Amino acid sequence: MAKPPEHILVVDDDPRIQEMLARYFEEEGYCVNVAGDGQQMRSCL
Repeated sequence: MAKPPEHILVVDDDPRIQEMLARYFEEEGYCVNVAGDGQQMRSCL
C-alpha cells in the first residue's frame, strides 16, 4: 500500500522563493501549501 504524501507549508513573502521551494518539495514528493504572510499561514493551519 502506498504511503500518502506528507504535507508541508511554505511561508515567505517573496513569490519567487515560494515557487522555488514549492517546486523543490513537490519534486521530493510532498504535498505543498504556500502562504505569503503570517495571516495566510494561520488560515492554512
